Amino acid sequence: HKDLQDVFGVFVNTIALRNNVDSVKSFKDFLEQVKENTIAAFENSEYQFDELVRSIDYKRDSNKNPLFDTMFVLEDAKLFTKESENLM
Repeated sequence: HKDLQDVFGVFVNTIALRNNVDSVKSFKDFLEQVKENTIAAFENSEYQFDELVRSIDYKRDSNKNPLFDTMFVLEDAKLFTKESENLM
């Protein structure tokens, strides 16, 4: 797109989730909590990451991400097939 011609960088769709492990809950209950939190987070996925970071009262630390300590990456395995390698 013409408006993005001079834009460069890494663009990712990061969704920050907060899930707390409770020793009283079963693993199945924890997974259900993660599922519910993830679905709720996707409903708000259009909210800009920069705005979220600015809206929380957080002391910036250049050594840490402002919202999370652990990142899980979900990739579509179909993108990494022999057939897709021939397209590159």
